[in-house]
Amino acid sequence: MKDSAPSLIDRLADRFELLLKSRIVLQELEPCVTGKLGSLIGRRAEMRVLALIDQRRQMTIAALDALRQQYPDAAHLLERRTLDKLSLRREEMEYRAPFGEGVIGLELYTALRRASPSPL
Repeated sequence: MKDSAPSLIDRLADRFELLLKSRIVLQELEPCVTGKLGSLIGRRAEMRVLALIDQRRQMTIAALDALRQQYPDAAHLLERRTLDKLSLRREEMEYRAPFGEGVIGLELYTALRRASPSPL
């Protein structure tokens, strides 16, 4: 009978992917807070939210660094794979937006999707 528990590399991959995505999201949150949200919530609340984002970002970076030190080869492979996946998703979103707005037609949209490398 095969053990259905995830392997160490599977758990490591999931953790690494979660941390990388969290780091990216936290980086993208700061301009949103200082832009639109800041004017809605006030300067004091804005500063508190920015401090929380910075604290979470530092914790995420520390966790990623620990994984990189403990599993350097696996971390490099997983980081490359995760960033490739994110890049492909962003590319897909860039194709989908003009299609959804009617700027490009179905034929061009389909051709762009076919020309794009398939997700990993």
